[in-house]
Amino acid sequence: CAMSLKVSAAEVESSLAIYLDKALDEAVEVTRPGKEDVVMISAGRFRALKQSERRALHPAELTDEEAAALASSEIPGEHRYSLADMKR
Repeated sequence: CAMSLKVSAAEVESSLAIYLDKALDEAVEVTRPGKEDVVMISAGRFRALKQSERRALHPAELTDEEAAALASSEIPGEHRYSLADMKR
């Protein structure tokens, strides 16, 4: 992931089209005196970040169908490991 470009809100305001184009390729951090910074990123990157968010559930929150699916699931062989494997 590219480093972010840091610019003032005044600069973004005066050259918005330029920074919108830049945000397609890299994060653009917008600074404002006395306020928290914001970051402009492409819609594709935003969707990828949102999709990667996960919410942990307590087992009691699962439906019976979800609990059964989880109980019957198996880890594919190429993703299995043991603690002994991690010590190598």
